[in-house]
Amino acid sequence: MEQEFQGSLTKETFKAEVALPMEISSLLTSSDIDEVTRLYIDVFLDDEPTSRAIAPERIAVCQDALAYVVALAENGLSFIVRDGEAGGIAGFIFCFDLLDDPTSEGAPMAALSRHFPEAISMIDELEDMFLKRAGVARGSVLHIYQIGVGRPYRGRGIATALIRQVLHHARELGYRQVVTDCTSVRSRRAFERCGFSGRGYLAYDAFSYGGVCFFQGLEGGISLMVKDVDPSSLETEP
Repeated sequence: MEQEFQGSLTKETFKAEVALPMEISSLLTSSDIDEVTRLYIDVFLDDEPTSRAIAPERIAVCQDALAYVVALAENGLSFIVRDGEAGGIAGFIFCFDLLDDPTSEGAPMAALSRHFPEAISMIDELEDMFLKRAGVARGSVLHIYQIGVGRPYRGRGIATALIRQVLHHARELGYRQVVTDCTSVRSRRAFERCGFSGRGYLAYDAFSYGGVCFFQGLEGGISLMVKDVDPSSLETEP
């Protein structure tokens, strides 16, 4: 099924979900960096529930986000989707190998993560509780770190297509499991449609940072989602 998302994403691909012709690039590349960074900032700061609660200074975040996207373009694991008519980037999906923690010291997201210590700490706590890294080999578990779709393009199946594109790419590279952290009901549903199941959950109200319930009053929580993939299934795909 994932093969159909490698090329043009048309109305036929999504049935009635997509009104405009879409085209997925092979991978996020260096030529996309500036445009992807702008969309990432818009989606992440305006629509991500934890970012709205933290409310960081926008210009400072933009400067650090650029270096983050540069690193993503170099690792060969992230994708974008473009509007086939207007040519602009409609959505993105950012991925790392699980062992390449993007928030660790010296990593590409380390500078960016300092603007969101509460959210990063909550994700780390969730993953420490339910995700075992001990014994994991490099190239075996892929981490979908962030996914976003521009507001004019939502409700057209783009997020689902991006997830399926990554699943297919993960199989091609020999990954056996894909994990992600969903911070909203909308993103959780998109991953469930692609076969992910919940591994763990941490409610916003249950999380404390420095002894303070920082996200108190924020509905919902973060869900750790997991999907096993079988590289050998490529041989049987239509």
